[in-house]
Amino acid sequence: MPIDLSKIVFIATANSLDTIPAPLLDRMETIYLPGYTTLEKRHIAMQHLVPKQIRVNGLAEDQINFNKEVVSKIIESYTREAGVRNLEREIGSVCRAKAVDFAEAKDGGQLETYRAQLTVDDIETILGIERFEEEIAETTSRPGIVTGLVAYSSGGNGSILFIEVADMPGDGRLQLTGKLGDVLKESVEVALSWVKAHAFELGLTSDPTTNIMKERSIHVHCPSGAIPKDGPSSGIGQAIALISLFSGKSVPPTMAMT
Repeated sequence: MPIDLSKIVFIATANSLDTIPAPLLDRMETIYLPGYTTLEKRHIAMQHLVPKQIRVNGLAEDQINFNKEVVSKIIESYTREAGVRNLEREIGSVCRAKAVDFAEAKDGGQLETYRAQLTVDDIETILGIERFEEEIAETTSRPGIVTGLVAYSSGGNGSILFIEVADMPGDGRLQLTGKLGDVLKESVEVALSWVKAHAFELGLTSDPTTNIMKERSIHVHCPSGAIPKDGPSSGIGQAIALISLFSGKSVPPTMAMT
C-alpha cells in the first residue's frame, strides 16, 4: 500500500555533525541548540536527577544529602557534555557508594558512624581523581606563554587554554605535545612559517635573510595533556606565543585570544 510522506517532517538529533554523511547533511536544515549551562545543570540535578537516583538506589532522603557545592563539583570536574546524561550516571555512582556505606554501617551495628551529608572530598574518594580541570589565568607573565580561548564541542561552555612555547639549541625541529589534533598541529606549523617569513618586519632579526630558526628547535605544548584538542581558531595565539618567545616580551596574562 503506498504511503504519502510529502507532508511529514522528519526530525533527527545529533551531538556532532562530523559523523553525518555529507549527502544526507546537505538535505537537512540544521538548527543549533546550545547546551545547558552549569547553573541550569545544577538546577536540573537538584530538582530531578538527585531525587530519582536516591530512589532508584534504595536510599531514603535522610540517608544521603547532596548540596549545591557537591553537585557543582560533579558537573565541573567529572562531566563535560551539553546535556545531563553523564551527570545522572555520576550521581548514581555516588548514591550506590553511599548505599554500600549505609548497609555496612547498619550490618555492623555502627549506624551512628554513618554520615549522610556528602562533601566535595567525598566526591573525589568515590569517583576518583578529577577528569576535567578548569584553567585559571596566571598571575605573572613569561615570554612564550599565551592564554587562548576554547569552546567545548559539547556546546554552551568554554574555558581558557594556555599555549606554551619554549626553544632550545637544535636544528630547526618543531615538537608538538598536549594531544593536539591534526588541524591544530597545522595551525602551529602555519603560525611558525608566518613568523619566520616576517621575522625582520617584526624586529626579531637584524637582517631579512637571517633564519630565526637556525640552530634552534621549538617545543609547543598545551597543558591538560590527557584531553584531546583540535580546531583552527588558535592560530593567532600560536603566532603571538612564538613572537613573544623570540622577542623576549611577555603577553599580559589577563589577555586571551582566539
